[in-house]
Amino acid sequence: CLGLMDARRDYLLRGAEVRALDLFERCARIRAFEERAAKAYDDGEIKLPMYLSLGQEFVAAACSIALPDVSVFVQHRCHSWMIAYGADLKGLADELRGRESGICRGWGGSSNLYLKNGNDTKVFGHDGLVGSQAMYGVGYAFASKKPTIIVLGDAACEEDYVLGAMGFAGTRKAPVLFVVEDNDFSILTRKSVRRNWSIQRIANDFGVMAWRSDGISEFVEELGDSPETRLTLPALIEVPVVRERWHAGTGIDKDTPDSYWPDYRAEMYDLDPETVVAIETMAIADAEEAWK
Repeated sequence: CLGLMDARRDYLLRGAEVRALDLFERCARIRAFEERAAKAYDDGEIKLPMYLSLGQEFVAAACSIALPDVSVFVQHRCHSWMIAYGADLKGLADELRGRESGICRGWGGSSNLYLKNGNDTKVFGHDGLVGSQAMYGVGYAFASKKPTIIVLGDAACEEDYVLGAMGFAGTRKAPVLFVVEDNDFSILTRKSVRRNWSIQRIANDFGVMAWRSDGISEFVEELGDSPETRLTLPALIEVPVVRERWHAGTGIDKDTPDSYWPDYRAEMYDLDPETVVAIETMAIADAEEAWK
């Protein structure tokens, strides 16, 4: 995993303020696109189910900064990961509208997206079976020896083949980082209703070093500012996020928790107000251009 460690060293050499604004820029870019996508959906431009990443932008954004040279296996809610790792916004907008000019030629929709980097696949899309990316990602990492991120939701962790893949990764020391985006819901059922165990405890029992982050600043710190041994692979990090819209679609559930975004945006504004306004203006302009 020397390449992974080198990337994290480069990340640490950058100033804290530069890193913070870089993260905000990537989050703002994702958020502006998703908000514009929601409008397109409400206007009838998007005909298929859509899974928005609003409320969890910072997870993919932080990973793409701290760990840029990894392969990524995503779940169905994957727009943030596509954008963070370099997807063309126009191509993604066209994909959501089912156009031939989309990044997957109109066949991927919202949930089955792939991202190429030259002849190599950077982001591997989901096939529709909840949690199947764990099997594919672990197999890929074990065979290729390449550092690999596998993105899971809290509900996907309950699938038997996810646990089997995680056990294999721990036993065979596959170079995998499981990133669990925990929004506490399986569609509308809370985690406390579904199970009485934690994925961190099970992962640790499998030999996969695991912990739970406490929020955006802690997650960024753990990815980039912690001792290198913290990310010895295989590892798992569970990150609390908010699903701001419906499981599929643009509605808002009545018991949706407050978004992290207003407080996070205010913190960045206090750091550098002119840069924050410029970043938001550019992100909105880029999103508008993509949806023309």
